[in-house]
Order: sequence, then C-alpha cells, then structure tokens
Amino acid sequence: MSPHSIRIRRGEYRSATSGQLRPSRDRRIERFRENERVPSDSSGSCAGDRRECSIRLAWGWIVVFLAALVLYGATLNTGPQWQDSGRHIWRIVSGQLVHPLGLALSHPLHYWIGRAVIAPDLWEPAAAISMISAVAGALAVANVYGCTLSLTRSRFGAAVAAGGLAFAHTFWQMSTRTETYTLTAALLSGECWMLLRFARTRRPRDLAGAFFLNGLGLANHPLALLTTPVLAVVWFFSIRRSAFQPETETPRSTATDAPSGGVMDEPSVSPAFSRSALLWLAPIAWLVGSLPYTGLTLREIMRGGAPSAVLHSALFGKSFARAVLNTHVTWGGVVRWGEFLILNFPNLLLPLALFGLIRSRHRGIPALVRRAWTAALACHALFVLRYDIVDQYTFLLPTCALLAMFAGIGAARIGETGIFHTDGAPGMPLLRRRFLAAAVVLSLSWTPALYAFLPGFARSRDLLKKVVRGKPYRDDYVYLLTPWSCADRSAAVMARKALDSVGDAGLIVVEDSMALDAVRYAAYRSRRTGVEVIHKGDPRRILAELERGGRVVLVPHHADQPQTPAPRGRWRREGDLYVLEPGA
Repeated sequence: MSPHSIRIRRGEYRSATSGQLRPSRDRRIERFRENERVPSDSSGSCAGDRRECSIRLAWGWIVVFLAALVLYGATLNTGPQWQDSGRHIWRIVSGQLVHPLGLALSHPLHYWIGRAVIAPDLWEPAAAISMISAVAGALAVANVYGCTLSLTRSRFGAAVAAGGLAFAHTFWQMSTRTETYTLTAALLSGECWMLLRFARTRRPRDLAGAFFLNGLGLANHPLALLTTPVLAVVWFFSIRRSAFQPETETPRSTATDAPSGGVMDEPSVSPAFSRSALLWLAPIAWLVGSLPYTGLTLREIMRGGAPSAVLHSALFGKSFARAVLNTHVTWGGVVRWGEFLILNFPNLLLPLALFGLIRSRHRGIPALVRRAWTAALACHALFVLRYDIVDQYTFLLPTCALLAMFAGIGAARIGETGIFHTDGAPGMPLLRRRFLAAAVVLSLSWTPALYAFLPGFARSRDLLKKVVRGKPYRDDYVYLLTPWSCADRSAAVMARKALDSVGDAGLIVVEDSMALDAVRYAAYRSRRTGVEVIHKGDPRRILAELERGGRVVLVPHHADQPQTPAPRGRWRREGDLYVLEPGA
C-alpha cells in the first residue's frame, strides 16, 4: 500500500494528500470496461458494439497495410540482384524448383507464388517477384498492428509496434528485394494472432488456423519449424486440460480479433466434440499447409532419392547441417547479434519490448499468449545467436516481429490506454506519460534519417573494411547499410555493362556465384541467344569462343583482382569488368 493513501474498504481508498475518496485501481479498470462496453473478463475483447469494433480494426489493418505497401513499393529494387535474391529470381524465371544446394533452400511456397505473378507477363519479372517481398512485408506490419490492437486495445501501442517493425533496418531491406523472410514474418504474425483468438475463444478452429499458417511457413522456409514445438505444447495441454467452451455457454464474439470483420455468433460446442476436433483439426491443418514442402520431399524420395539423404537435404540443405546444429555460442557472435538488434531498432523499441515482456503478466493479457509468444521469441533469438553464417542477420526478421509486438504492449502501458487504462490512477503522472509517448514517437521518426546518414558516416571511418568485397560497381556501404534497396542498382549495372561489352554473340565468364544469376537473368531478358554465361573460366571453352571469333568478357569476383588467367593474350580492364585481348 502506498504511504500516501489509507485503505477505507474494498474497492476504495482515501488519498492522504488530497483527502478525497477514490475508487481502487481494480474498480477503475472495471468502470472503464463498463463504459467502453468491454466484458469484465481478462480477454479484453470488445463485446459491446461488436460490428463497429470489427469495422474499426479492419479499417486500421487496411490503412497500415497500404501505408507499408507504399513505403516498400516506392523503395523496391526492381532489377537483377546479388546473392540469394538473384538466385531466387533466376530459379523462378527459369522454372528451377529444387535449389542446387538442397531442398531446404528451395522455398516452394515462395517459388510457386513467384511463378504465378510472372505468368501473365504484364510486368518485369524481377520487379514482380520482388513485389512479393513488399506485399509480404506489408502484411506482416499490418498483422502486427492488428494483433497488438486486439491484445491491448491500444491504438498507440499498435501503431508503435507496426511503425517499429516497418522501419526496422533488416525488415525494410528484406521487404525491398527478392527474399523469403518477410513472408515468414507475415505467417508468424498470423500464427500469433490465431493463438490470441484461441486463448480467448478456445475454439479448435482457431488453433487449427495457427497450425495451418505454421505449415505454410514451413512450405516457405524451414525457419518456421522453430515455432512448431510451441504450437505442439499448446495443442497437447489444451487437449489434456479440455479447456474448451462448456456445452451450455454461448461463445463470445471475436470479431475484433480479425481484419475480416463480422459478428461470429455460432452454436455452442460440447467439450467432447472440442477435444475430438482439436485432436484431428490441428495436425491435419498443419499437413495441408506444409504440402508444398512435404509433398516436394516425398516426390524426391519417390524419384529414387535415399530417404535419409532427402530428409537431410530438406532439413539442412547440402552444406548447412553443422551451422544449423551448432550449440557453441561465441562472444563475437553475441556482440554481432547485439549489433544487428541495435541496427534494427536504433530507437526506444528495445526498452519498450523489455518493458512489454515484464508487463505482459497484466491480467488483461491471456497467460497462454504471454507464454507462447515468449517461448517463440526465445526460440528464434537463440537460433540466430548461435547460427554462425555470413548472412546471419537475415534470420532476425521473426525476432524483430515478436519484439515489435512486445514493444506494443510496453507502449500501451506507458500511454495507459486500452487494457492498461486506469482513468487517472496514481502512479505514472500524466505529464510523464505524455513525455514518454512523445519520446517514443520522436525516436521512431528519426530512424529513417539515421539510416540515410549511416553509410556516409561508416565510410568516413572505414567501419566495414573487414566485410567490403570489392564487387563490380557495388558500394558495399550503400548495399549493406541502406535499407531501401532502390539505392543500390549495382547488380543491374554490372549485368548491363557485361552485355554491352560482349555484343550479340560471345562468352561471359562470371567468377562470383553471387553475381552469376544476375547476369544470367539480364542475358535472358535481352534475348541474346548468341551470348553464353558460364561460372568460372574453363580455358578450353574460352579458347573455343576465341576460335569462333566471339568476344570473352570477365566479371571478376573482386573488381581489382581477377582470378581467371587468360589462356591467350591478356585481360584489358573496362570499368570494373575485363575483356580478353587474344593478341598475336
């Protein structure tokens, strides 16, 4: 009890400073819920004008989705791209479903969506495929907004969560180039929303929806398997405890929990039927969602592949098993992981997320949601922490999405809105709340400006000297540190220069596998049937091209250090590329 107040009776206290009789905190929360037509249970769902609440949530979801889509669409890289992005584009355009490095890198859901969007041939294929990332990123941001709003009933908290994720460096970058991670984040945020619905309704179909989205996540990227055990635990204990609606109880509407809207009154479901439905619906939904991936795995086995080898390829690819199963955490890895988090949230989102983790024990937040979200966050964060590969940072997107939702809980508590509304409760003064809310908004607004300033600052201090690769026409400070990918067109420039140098017939030798598919795509789009693109230099193939009278162009791994020896004559540099001069 506060030393400044004296308890009078249950539900009231008298302030020692003002002498006024005031209702207790619990009574103020109850009164607020009554005024807002909110039930007095811990769900926080809107049970008054359900249709109006549903419409408001739907419109908010749509507005956030469109705003994020405009942001990512305006900053999209629409041409050939480096590394995995270029490989994804070329695989989709050329119809190569299985990745050369194994099934784990095939991403069949992303592949088939890509094949669908380029089928009408109405748009540049690279731009259309990259737009999948933008749409998926916008879906993830909108889902984070809707999920946080449904949980906290705080528009301020939901807006902070959505804005923090939308401006996060890696998330923005992956949303503006061809990648699979934003689709992973969109499906994960959908899983979290369905878990919230299940925690409030205990309907088997809601948990089945979470399992279905998790199966789709696996069909997109094996990273989704990290949250499968969390869902399995929820499924197991829900069956064990038979925590479903009683036969005589009328289910509450959950219209505010989904952007589709509508009043969802339906017949009550008996506990026996609920147990049976949950027992079968969830696994079946997961299998249906994962069919693009599990079906591909089964197809490879039926085509004669050894089951153990195919399963190994499906889980780890051909060369990533050691990194995936690594249990050793280095100090350097911890520092690098922390640097990536700070790069993604150079604002108040991380303190808010920590505060939200603490305040998630509030009675307005279902324990199932708190435990499941926390477990999912721990699984994803720890996986990235010990996953020692070059592009470790790209696997942070699920962690960023979960942190953003916890930050939304923290922001709702600071603003004392939604389920945290206390109607003038003693504790955090109004002026302090307004100051903190303004600081949060200001920190979000400076994030894009900081990213615009960062490449020049890092270049002036040579901060990336250990990771600069010297790739042709590429400024690594812009490529790595600028989240809007439209700022880097170096892959398109490199491919165009190579085609201009080789002419209508000739040979392009690409030393770097990370640049190979960008050149292949550009050659395919130029329809130069006389141009051949090969990886690394076979001296016999180069000599054969010279005998035929064609030109040979070299795209080096490092612009200043070509590695392919000239079988005849010498390499003459043209820009960052090299043309073979046969000599006498």
